[in-house]
Amino acid sequence: MTILVSDLDGTLLESNNNLPNNIRHFVDKLNHNGVTFSIATARSAQNVVRLFKPLQLDYYAFCSNGGVTINVENNKTSFINEDVLSESAINELFNIIQQAVDMSVLLFSTSKNSFKIYIINNGKIPKKVFSKLFIDRSWEIININYLEKIKNIDYRAISILSKDSNLQKYNSPENFNCISFLETRFFNSEYSWVEFLPVETNKGNALQSHVNKYKFNRIYALGDGENDLELFKMADKTFCPIRSHPELIQKSDFVINTTCGEAFIDRVINIII
Repeated sequence: MTILVSDLDGTLLESNNNLPNNIRHFVDKLNHNGVTFSIATARSAQNVVRLFKPLQLDYYAFCSNGGVTINVENNKTSFINEDVLSESAINELFNIIQQAVDMSVLLFSTSKNSFKIYIINNGKIPKKVFSKLFIDRSWEIININYLEKIKNIDYRAISILSKDSNLQKYNSPENFNCISFLETRFFNSEYSWVEFLPVETNKGNALQSHVNKYKFNRIYALGDGENDLELFKMADKTFCPIRSHPELIQKSDFVINTTCGEAFIDRVINIII
């Protein structure tokens, strides 16, 4: 059994965040050749479901960088797994937040708390950046001033957004009881965004559980960012667009000399089928 797992932003989706025109052809051709299509993305489960709903596909998706696994079948969504930040990790991150200067902090709650985003906007996120962050309108957004109001809540992720180039110093997992990623949507921006997740959370671990359950013996992986590295370690063959994270390019079997979206997946399907 063979599975293809694709990232969304910077990979499967066009640069305007839309699905490519040939997505139905791509998935149908995979299925016809015995390849199961699935998704691994930093996006929320709700966003993925809404994005793919017009296609009426059955699929698994490893959302929130592997922190949430869903199964979509007959247009019904089931939550299979959901990782939560530990109390010690939250306490360490809250210490950073309390010292934050010119930073915007985003706290993402779990389904238990109805998927809310709590924002401490010390950095005054500009509207153009805000709109890029929240293309996913399924979240309830709550602006807050004091952490005390939200300490007893389960979080799937905490993110820090800033113009400060030193923000990358927080991208050091050994300092916290969690893991962290630099968000690829801001590579070509004056802003940096570091996302902190439960220590066991990554796309590779989420895929591993799925592979163990369904006994896939061949894996194709498509991605473009730092958060796809663990996914690529799981795969037999890996593919990335030319404008990908430098480390991912080094790990990729096929670096496709094109941008994301239709042109990219056309080249991938011609290679694997």
